[in-house]
Amino acid sequence: MKKSMRKILVACLTLAMLMVNSLNVFAAVSEDFNIKFIFHDTDNNDQVIKEEYLTVNGTEGVAQDVDFSSIMPEGYEVDSRFTESTTVSVTPYLDGTSREVYVKKVQQTVTTLYVTYQLADGNVVDTQTVTTGATGAEGEAWTFMLGCDGYELPEGYKLAEGEEKYTTVSVPFGAASGVTLTVEPINGTVDPVKPAKETVLNITFETVDGTKVGETTAKTTATGGEGEAWTFMLGQDYQLPEGYKLAEGKDQTTNIQIPFGAVGGATIIVEPIKSDVTAKETVLNITFETVDGEVVGETTAKTTATGAEGEAWTFMLGTDYQLPEGYQLATGVDQVTNVQVPFGAMGGHVLIVEPINGTVDPVEPAKETVLNVTFETVDGEVVGTTTASTTAVGGEDEAWTFMLGEDFQLPEGYQLAEGVDQVTNIQVPFGATAGHTMIVEAVPSETVETVLNVTFETVDGEVVDTTTAKTTATGGEGEAWTFMLGTDFQLPEGYQLAEGVDQVTNIQVPFGATAGHTMIVEAVPSETVETVLNVTFETIYGEKVGETTASTTAVGGEGEAWTFMLGTDFQLPEGYQLATGVDQVTNIQIPFGAIGGHTMIVEPIPAETVETVLTITFETVDGEVVDTKTVSTTAVGGEGEAWTFMLGTDFQLPEGYQLAEGVDQVTNIQVPFGATGGHTMIVEKIQSVDPVDPVDPVDPVEPTDPTDPTTPDDTKKDDNKADDKNNSKVDNTKADKTANKAKKAEKKAENAETPQTGDSAHVVMNILVMAICAAAIVTVICRKRHVR
Repeated sequence: MKKSMRKILVACLTLAMLMVNSLNVFAAVSEDFNIKFIFHDTDNNDQVIKEEYLTVNGTEGVAQDVDFSSIMPEGYEVDSRFTESTTVSVTPYLDGTSREVYVKKVQQTVTTLYVTYQLADGNVVDTQTVTTGATGAEGEAWTFMLGCDGYELPEGYKLAEGEEKYTTVSVPFGAASGVTLTVEPINGTVDPVKPAKETVLNITFETVDGTKVGETTAKTTATGGEGEAWTFMLGQDYQLPEGYKLAEGKDQTTNIQIPFGAVGGATIIVEPIKSDVTAKETVLNITFETVDGEVVGETTAKTTATGAEGEAWTFMLGTDYQLPEGYQLATGVDQVTNVQVPFGAMGGHVLIVEPINGTVDPVEPAKETVLNVTFETVDGEVVGTTTASTTAVGGEDEAWTFMLGEDFQLPEGYQLAEGVDQVTNIQVPFGATAGHTMIVEAVPSETVETVLNVTFETVDGEVVDTTTAKTTATGGEGEAWTFMLGTDFQLPEGYQLAEGVDQVTNIQVPFGATAGHTMIVEAVPSETVETVLNVTFETIYGEKVGETTASTTAVGGEGEAWTFMLGTDFQLPEGYQLATGVDQVTNIQIPFGAIGGHTMIVEPIPAETVETVLTITFETVDGEVVDTKTVSTTAVGGEGEAWTFMLGTDFQLPEGYQLAEGVDQVTNIQVPFGATGGHTMIVEKIQSVDPVDPVDPVDPVEPTDPTDPTTPDDTKKDDNKADDKNNSKVDNTKADKTANKAKKAEKKAENAETPQTGDSAHVVMNILVMAICAAAIVTVICRKRHVR
């Protein structure tokens, strides 16, 4: 029985010890806490730009370092004036913990090199601006290398022999510098070049109601070929006014093209940026009274800091507000000096004070609160000491918190030791002196990197990606590291080296330097998807005068679009221009892979009346001028085309003259449209023929008698001979033949007018001849005279 009781007693004691140990274990167990981080933009009056919870594992009430870099707002960095780094000390509590973090926008820097190319006599032949957006540490520099990144000699020139040559120029990151290179023509084949002329864009910023809110000027000395233009881009060449953004609902162009060497202007419609968060102040009104109730001062403390519902801001004596000069907290009065006010609320508080040198009850001067900090390595080596103190006062059992980075600093060249959990905000009771030891380690010595920034562009200059390759390898002076494609850096996914472009893929960079290189790439061929724009051209009356289709196989990201530009991707119908007084878009955006339509309002180009003139001089074979005539037409034709002036239609021979026999000459003369021409024709008098008396009808004359030269047939035969002879010597065109037929018909008509006794077909022949003449004249008039 005793043994059984003993076993039971031992079992109970063992169970009790296990329960105690379990409680101790559970008391110190770690768990997850949600820490709320509130980010303030110090560039915008500490406005809250983000609030986000971060889950950390720790023990309630125990301070620990938390890295919040994973939830940092994009494009921001910590403002070291208020928040030292992305690792802060946080004490988690089950009822919630928040931490204020102060950040600022990351500043983009541009490093610029201005290059002037001049001849030995000082004549400037070209200028160039080379930039890079690469960044580096303070004191470092970017190296611009001749032959890379747009730093190129002018076409047709080489470096002058015997002159100092700056082919590699280092410029501190974010700075601008200039260099002058002396060049000379290659083999003396280049004509002297005028200095590069600036291309300028003046931009005016207006609101939708026409109010001017700003203006700026962008310019470049870059040069290009005739008909080419420089594109000024928003965000790169010029910026919107501070506090403004592009007006919503307005279709406008932000990338503006200006012909090289010209000055242009543009107006951009903007609107104020509306703040989504209106900071509400948290206010504490403090009244200072003596123990007798006499008010000796008052002050107001406020903050725009924000917090979650149910949270409060703590206004601290000595930090957020001060005691009246000459007064101290009243002795023997237990009171609160750190006053909590719910965020966004207004509170009041009364503090009881007394004169420092009162005549009734003199008090001792305020006693300092002191913290002596010793900095040691993990091996126990002391590397520095410092003392922080304050004369701030507080109530009994209250303490002053000395904060690392604000009240005291780490020794220069040292940082908090990694892997050591330690407190950086140390509380010391008011009026006491305390000590604290912090474990530190030396900041690793700076490693000098060799860096290559690679930009991948298409043959059109479009940047599709960038990458950075670097190494900490070292080498002797004058030596370089070779960054190799496929080993040290890769092409962008979906791209390959552009075909037909000779380029370097293994790039050497001097050890310790930072350089850049551009590689020309093209998309790996894939399924071709066209982006199509159908353009219809109409007059202001709705009359359709033309249509065209522009397309491209260029590709872009989701939500992006291709811009079809008038004059580049499509043209106006020939003979038309954009309608005056009609505000319309000429650069049309179509989402990649889509088909869109657009209508443009046009009007005919007013035709300029230009005469085509021919002056004809009629001379004999002896050079005697017998007459001149001038003919003209307002007909128009295309470039290189001409109008044909025709003898017998557009002009006639002088009366009583005919073309000289035996002279080969042109009777149809071509003159280019809009020109004035001259032509000389050789003529001779028509030989007169004695009239023949009418024949007695009793004894009719045979019309075919060969012995009588006055017979109609002989005359007709002679005329035909002359015509045939002339026709064999003039331009053998259908127009000439038709004209000759008309002449023959006229001569037949003249012969027919002579009475012929005994000719029974006289009337019929007259009618027939007149019909032939009419047909010939109609044929000549209706004939197309537009010579192509």
